[in-house]
Amino acid sequence: ACDRAIAVTSNNLANNLLELATRTPEQDALMLAAAEAAREFWLKAGNWENEERAEYLLALVNHKLGKHDAALAHAGRGLEVIAANGEEVVDEAFLNLAAAAAYQGKGDKAGYAKSLARADELAQGFADQGLKDWFAGERAKVAK
Repeated sequence: ACDRAIAVTSNNLANNLLELATRTPEQDALMLAAAEAAREFWLKAGNWENEERAEYLLALVNHKLGKHDAALAHAGRGLEVIAANGEEVVDEAFLNLAAAAAYQGKGDKAGYAKSLARADELAQGFADQGLKDWFAGERAKVAK
C-alpha cells in the first residue's frame, strides 16, 4: 500500500510541475525525480499499464527539460511494454505524440512525421469526444 501511495503521489507531483508555465531549476530537478520515483514505485505496486504510463510521463518530462534522446527512449519503452502485454490504443497514441515531440526537439523531421502519423492513425478510432478533444489539444502542442 505504501508503494502505491508513493507511486501516485510522485506521479501527481511530476504532472503538476509539468503543467507549470515556468519552473525554477530546483522544480525541474524535482519534476524529474518525482517522475523517476513514480516509475520505480509503479513497477513495485502497479501493472503493465502503470509501467507504460510512467514511461509516458518520463517522456514528457524529459522532453520538457530538453533531453530529447531520453524522452525518445522512454516513449519507446512505453510502446514496448504495450506490445509485450496487450493493447492500449489510447496510450499508444499519446506515446507516439510524445515521441513526435522529442523527434521535433531533435530536429528529426522524418521521425517526427512518422510518429505523428501513427498517433493520428490510432486516434482515428477514438469514440469518446472528450478523448478526441484531449488528443487534439495535446497534438496541437506538438504540431506547432
